[in-house]
Parts: sequence; structure tokens; C-alpha cells
Amino acid sequence: MPVGMVKDLLLHLTLLPLKNKGPWTDMDSDFGYDYWYQPTHDVLISSEWGSPKAFSKGFNPQDVANGLYGTHLNVYSWRDRTLKQRIELGPEGVMPLEIRFLHDPLATEGYVGSALYANVFRFYRKQDGTWDAHKVISVPPKKVEGWAMEDMPGVITDMLISLDDKYLYFSNWVHGDIRQYDITDRVNPRLVGQIFLGGSVVSDGPIKVLEDKELRKTQARIR
Repeated sequence: MPVGMVKDLLLHLTLLPLKNKGPWTDMDSDFGYDYWYQPTHDVLISSEWGSPKAFSKGFNPQDVANGLYGTHLNVYSWRDRTLKQRIELGPEGVMPLEIRFLHDPLATEGYVGSALYANVFRFYRKQDGTWDAHKVISVPPKKVEGWAMEDMPGVITDMLISLDDKYLYFSNWVHGDIRQYDITDRVNPRLVGQIFLGGSVVSDGPIKVLEDKELRKTQARIR
């Protein structure tokens, strides 16, 4: 295998003592990043970042076109550790990173943040026992001047769900805000809170916003 084109590898670690017992499964996916599991439903779902060959040298949009970043969720059996299904998220799902099931142990759904284009997908188990996903949140890019690209995506990084399964939070890293969504309607999350902490778009910064579909004015930098 060429240098930098490694497969995803899930390792089995023991806690006391901390020890690597080797691969958790011998059915690796193309890329790896995060995972979450629900033993009640015999499932572990992992997300995908990309190839070290791509991200180790800095982001290049051409690497997305060349297939060096992931667009899948990988569904494993928790009991027998086999890869059962791959869910294709498509072009809007490039770099699905942080993945979270609801905390309810009986829940068969959750959310994953696709970093590059700032989209959140809801994944869920269907009646036939297979899994699927659809986009439920999309943060529009800002048209800018003085940045690496004309359209600046939000780029979702960290994400979590409140312990009562009522709210979803994520960091909209490049735009510089943290968002709170009401997810009591699982299919239609609603933005209910937003805090700006900085990011690449600030009123006294070098980047000029030409078009913003969400905000009327650029936020000031927090000092």
C-alpha cells in the first residue's frame, strides 16, 4: 500500500492494565475518525476523515475531488465485529467527523457532523433493520474576499448532544461560532442559540464578507 494511504483500523484496548489487544475487527473501512455504539441494538458506527497523504500536507480542495477524504458512515455488528453496511453521504457529506447517538440506550438514531461543508446528518435504523442517513442541518457558506477560497464554509469540528437528548451543540470553527439546536423534533432541528468567539470572520479582521445569508453584520472579535 502506498505511503499515506492507510486503511482505518479500530483497536481493542483493555483498561486495567492498559494494553493493546490488536485490531477490533479485520474488516477495515477506507478511512477512520470517530465512532459511537449502542450494544442494545448490536451496532457500532464509525465516521471517516481522510488519508494522511492528504491532510498531513494541509487542505487542498483537489484532494476532495481525488477521493482522499471520506464520505461514508460504516456500520458494524457490535457482537461479531463485522462490517455490515456503508452509508454514502455524498458530496455534501465530505469529512463526517464527530458522530453521536442519542443517550437513550433504546434509541436507534443520532447525528454526525460533516466538517467541510458544515452539514449535519441524522442517521437512523429503518424498519428492515438497515441504516440510512439524511441531511437535517446546513450552515450556508459566506462569500468573502481575502481568504483562501471565495466561498468560506463553516467547517464543523466538535459536536455533542445534551444528556437529556434535547439539544445538539457544535463548533462552527471557521465562522467562529458555537451553535445550539433544539432536536426534540429529531428530523427538523431548530437553531435556538449561538455564541460568537472569533474565527476567521470578524469585523476588525482582514477578511471582507461580501455575502452572508445568515447575518446582517459581521461580529466583533472577543477580547
